Amino acid sequence: MSVRIKMTLDALNKRLDEKNMLVVQNEERFLGKLQFRFNPPVTDEEIKKLPFNIPSDYEAFLKICNGATLFDDPENGGGLQLLSVEEILEDYQYIDYPPDWFPIGYGYDGCGSL
Repeated sequence: MSVRIKMTLDALNKRLDEKNMLVVQNEERFLGKLQFRFNPPVTDEEIKKLPFNIPSDYEAFLKICNGATLFDDPENGGGLQLLSVEEILEDYQYIDYPPDWFPIGYGYDGCGSL
């Protein structure tokens, strides 16, 4: 497992309050509380369902949390959705992606696919 991924997620989790909220300053310099939600880890069996190879760091992330919602404003929405293996497979069925490309997430602020 990638030590970098685990250390990064551990450091983020330490900064979250009991409701998984973090005070963040936005581009207009206003402070707001944003929510973070992490799914339970993926199993090796689930990773094997992917019809393509994934980078080892991304696999390490999925083994810690199988998808997540980051920087979600409880009142206004937005944020970033990192897809679970199930959501990747569902998305992959309906969209014709270029070779060696697969979705890992969406920005809810108009950023589109990641």
